[in-house]
Amino acid sequence: MSQKSQREITVEGLKKRASLLANIEVEKITRHDLGEAGFSDVLDDAKAIKKFTKRVDDCTWNGVPQQVIQTCSNKLNELMDAVQQIIEFKILGSGNLSIERNNRIAGITNVWSQTYVFVAPHLCFAESVDSGADRYAVALAEVEAVKDKLIADKERMVRLVEDVEQMAQKSGVSNQAYHFKELADQYRTIALCWVGGAILAGICLFLYVHYLHFQSVVEPSEPSIVVIMAVLLPHLIMVTLLSTALFFCLRNYSAMMHNMIVNRHRQTALTTFQTFVDSTVDAGTRNSVLVQSTQAIFSPQPSGFLKTETEMPQVNQVTEIVRSIAGADK
Repeated sequence: MSQKSQREITVEGLKKRASLLANIEVEKITRHDLGEAGFSDVLDDAKAIKKFTKRVDDCTWNGVPQQVIQTCSNKLNELMDAVQQIIEFKILGSGNLSIERNNRIAGITNVWSQTYVFVAPHLCFAESVDSGADRYAVALAEVEAVKDKLIADKERMVRLVEDVEQMAQKSGVSNQAYHFKELADQYRTIALCWVGGAILAGICLFLYVHYLHFQSVVEPSEPSIVVIMAVLLPHLIMVTLLSTALFFCLRNYSAMMHNMIVNRHRQTALTTFQTFVDSTVDAGTRNSVLVQSTQAIFSPQPSGFLKTETEMPQVNQVTEIVRSIAGADK
């Protein structure tokens, strides 16, 4: 523990004497217990002494020389002696009561005036120094508070930006499901058009065959292959065209429904992408999910028109992803 300097000891002595004077009750100085022989004449001085010495005790006395502080302490000692004489004043044993009383009143009044005249300027100077230091400390504290707030706001903004980037990365793949939804809806609309065409072609074919069945056929007078072909060929061509139209519409309907189902599947896969990502903290699993999502976006889509077309097999990779997520939960 470091030793106190002589100046610190002097300041402590001054503040101690000031504290003793500030804590003396006014009634002990005015001596109301003596009745008319009391010291009610010094009531205002007693109140002023308490307030003044309280200021002396609260001051740090920075900037005031040690010798001046020591002199102020001596002045307070003299003031304490004058106050103590009033506190210890007794009616019994006093020669001339009135003279003794007036001497003590004059003594405390004179000592208080001299103490105030000497101490007050130095006290005001020391208080101004303390006030400036307090204002500086307050300003410094405000600056530190603003600095801390700015740092906290910066950290919060950094975290917010990171969260937004993560959300954008996570939701970016899922948002691509909208494109597949549009394609699936378009294929569904086209499929309905083709099924309508197939129904129309089937009705036309049925009516034409029905017409041929009940049509009365005129037998040629001289049957020959040329005559028979001339009669049957237009009917065969018409039936063939209607049948071809029927099967063509059905094939296109099947292809459009196939494409709609494929795009619905990809829409569902990308929509659930976020669920798979949030279900695990393993980076490898997340990368696998991202690979699957990328394949769902960029892998070639079978048209449905050719029987030899096949999709890229992805079942094994998806199974591994589900197993990895299930293993991480255990």
